Amino acid sequence: MKSLEDDHADLGGKNSSLLAEKDLLYSQLENLQDQVEIRNEQHEALLRLHQIQINDFEATVSSLQEKICHMDEMLDQELQDCTDASISALILNNSLADVKDKNFALFDECQKFIKAADSAEAVISRLKEEAKNEEEEKEVLLKHNKELREGISQQIKILNVCKDLGRPSVIHDEIMLQTLSRETCNHVKHKEESEHRNVFMEAELSVLGTILTEIVIDFRDLHLQKCELEKEVEAGAAELLFARNENHKLIELNEQMCQRLQQGSEKEETLNIELSNGMARLMQKDDELHKADEKNQFLQETNQELCRVLRDLEASAEDAKGELEEKIAALTEQGAVRDNDYLLLCEANVALQGDIDTHKQKEESLVSTLEMVTKENEQHEREIVSLVSDMITCSVNVMIYEEHLLELMMECEALEIRMITEKGMLMKEISSRDAYVDELHRRIAVMGAETAELKAEMSRYLPLLASLSDQISMLEGGTHLLSDKEGNLELVQDDRRGSEFLDIPSGVLELDSLIARVEALRVVILDVKDRQDKEFTEFAAKLESANLEIQDLKSRKGSCIRHKEQYMEDDRQKYDADNSKGKQAQIMKDIELDQVSTCPPYGSGAAVYPLGGDANAELDDEMLQLWETAEKDCKSGTAKSSSSEHDIQEVEEVKSQYTSFEIARGRDQGINRLEISTATLEPQQLWTKNVLEKLATDAQGLLIIQASIEEVKQKIEGTSKGKSPMSSEYSSIRAQLQEIEGSVLEQIGFNSSLTKKAENYPAFEVNADLEGYSSRRKISEQVQKGSEKVARLDLELQKIQYVLLKLEEEHEFKRVKVSEKRSRLLLRDYVYAKKDKNDAGQKKKSRVPFCGCVRPKTMTEP
Repeated sequence: MKSLEDDHADLGGKNSSLLAEKDLLYSQLENLQDQVEIRNEQHEALLRLHQIQINDFEATVSSLQEKICHMDEMLDQELQDCTDASISALILNNSLADVKDKNFALFDECQKFIKAADSAEAVISRLKEEAKNEEEEKEVLLKHNKELREGISQQIKILNVCKDLGRPSVIHDEIMLQTLSRETCNHVKHKEESEHRNVFMEAELSVLGTILTEIVIDFRDLHLQKCELEKEVEAGAAELLFARNENHKLIELNEQMCQRLQQGSEKEETLNIELSNGMARLMQKDDELHKADEKNQFLQETNQELCRVLRDLEASAEDAKGELEEKIAALTEQGAVRDNDYLLLCEANVALQGDIDTHKQKEESLVSTLEMVTKENEQHEREIVSLVSDMITCSVNVMIYEEHLLELMMECEALEIRMITEKGMLMKEISSRDAYVDELHRRIAVMGAETAELKAEMSRYLPLLASLSDQISMLEGGTHLLSDKEGNLELVQDDRRGSEFLDIPSGVLELDSLIARVEALRVVILDVKDRQDKEFTEFAAKLESANLEIQDLKSRKGSCIRHKEQYMEDDRQKYDADNSKGKQAQIMKDIELDQVSTCPPYGSGAAVYPLGGDANAELDDEMLQLWETAEKDCKSGTAKSSSSEHDIQEVEEVKSQYTSFEIARGRDQGINRLEISTATLEPQQLWTKNVLEKLATDAQGLLIIQASIEEVKQKIEGTSKGKSPMSSEYSSIRAQLQEIEGSVLEQIGFNSSLTKKAENYPAFEVNADLEGYSSRRKISEQVQKGSEKVARLDLELQKIQYVLLKLEEEHEFKRVKVSEKRSRLLLRDYVYAKKDKNDAGQKKKSRVPFCGCVRPKTMTEP
């Protein structure tokens, strides 16, 4: 029995070690297969993405080249249009100056007409006939007002982005606002889309901000000029009031002249001649007004052409919608100004109608005719003011177009730089992916070597399985002797074998059969142990009852000894030998009873000290003998003592057997643990080596990133010492560098902790096999994430270096631009200065640009 239990313990330890090793090998094989499949899929996906990105980049490069060519063509057209507009503006300025001179001459002639009113009464009869002619002129003026209204409606349509809003009498502010809100919503949507596409627009917006500040300064100058013009208008209004006062005085003089009508009859002929001359001059005025209308139409046509160019520019300038909102606001303000002008014209028309009514009432006076002439002069002045305002708007539009040209040129340059940087980044990504693919191939080769080693180890385990099956069969033969459950054991084995599948490998089938046999043996051994425990508890109870009986026998022994001593006195000689034997037996009884009393309490270790069935039977026989011979004679004590001595010896033998079994079992378990640890040592070392190599490469990359961060900091400190307007951009770059530096330090600490874990990993508990491999997997995932983070930090640092390089180029461009600023002209000096023809010829020969913000195009530029 002892040998069978030792063999069973050895076989159980070997079986557990083999099962653990088998589970480890299968889990490793499955993990390796899964990793190989996942990495193959990742490699294929990366190749597809790489090809798709290359195609997208080629398409974007071709589209950008086409856009650049189209933009160059548009720029040439716009430059030509600007030159034409500047020439037309010069012609208009000269014509306006001539009109002003003519108006002054007309004003002098009107004063002469006032002086010639001495013979007004004679002319009254003829003025009635002239009133009819004046009514016809009123109708002509009304037609002229209608034409002006139509022109104003066309301008409103142009300002409302060329949308048909209906007739001029039906236009409302709500409709205009709705159209403007729709346009702004579309611009905002497109702006949001462009913000996602353009990452480097912030630097370009800073440059545009400086340009806008210059434009604001120019607008302030224009506002000051407008104030000066308003002051001049007020002075003209004061002069008109003075003229009206003089007219009232003249009316009083007319009352005096009525008395002198008789004296003026001689001067009628001279006045008729002068009146005919005045009518001729009025006809000349009408001709001049007709010419001015033609000029207005020409200006409207030029404005329409400029609006078409503006629409083309709006279609092309999709990346500058923020500035378009400001321009739309300016256009709305101009529309409001035009609306106000329109209202003023309406009021002027109403005033003219009132003046016509008063003229009907005062047809008999010549002074009323002079007032009409002055009112016509005022109307001409207003038209001149409107023409001046149109010229100003034309000049502003020209400035806006030139700004658009500059913006488009800057965008083209930015697109070229962006293409170069994206190409470099693509090349870097391709190289990094190729390196990653090579690393994957190397890892696959290493995994193939590991699988070959695992197969070799599995081949070593096959003879061990055969020997284990033989030992289990021997153990089954030994356990059949202990129990009567052979039939049950065979049934369990047959059921297990019958339930196996055909597609399972032979080694797995053998292991399953061995496991089933071991479980059946365990069941048999547990049944035997339960029966022995029950028998031992019964034996302990019987032994306790026997102990009580022995104590009773001790109490009776004294009386028996006294009784024997009385008989022994009568016959000492005859029973000497018997007395000596009785003393020896008494001594032996005392010793045996003492031994029984010193034994541990039975029943407490029933599960720990099992006894065999033969020992229990002998104990039962001895107890029966004790009960039968207790009352007969004291001589039976020797038999009882011998039986108790035999029982004590058997219990001690069982204890010694149990302790030796436990010691052997613990020793076998320690040997199995040692075998498992040596079996798992080689893949553990290989994994540790790979992890440490990867961490070393990551640490080297982090050190390179730190060095490049220090270089960037030194460069920023060197550039920020001078006075530059890029302080906000440099401060944002410093903040980004600090964030990257903090993440680099954090990653260095994390890599150091991972290296410690990887180096100390063999010191962990190896019994928890599944837990150990899960922790190894976690460490591998952490190492992979760390390498990805290092690559991301390197990419962010490259972006910062590119932004810094772009800021330096812009700073150099501005420095060169400031040096060329003196050779440019201001807009107000060019528009309002009255130049001679010789100066104009010289300007035309030198080809100076129209505005200071336009730089001349060289032959090298595309």
